[in-house]
Amino acid sequence: MIDVDRISDRLACDPLVTDYDFWRAIKELEYQLYAVEQRGGLVPIEFLRLRRIMHSASRKRRSRSQ
Repeated sequence: MIDVDRISDRLACDPLVTDYDFWRAIKELEYQLYAVEQRGGLVPIEFLRLRRIMHSASRKRRSRSQ
């Protein structure tokens, strides 16, 4: 089982990952999900988990910087 909170905490604290990296990764995931939906395919659960991790890490990063 993937621990979303633990992974998102690590990403949020990682100085090598920029805010732009979060934005770009989320944008790419959204594009991929849209493409799968347009083809009528099944969305891989890993895409959904990764999107949740990236959104969570981005929120944590923003809340720490305020």
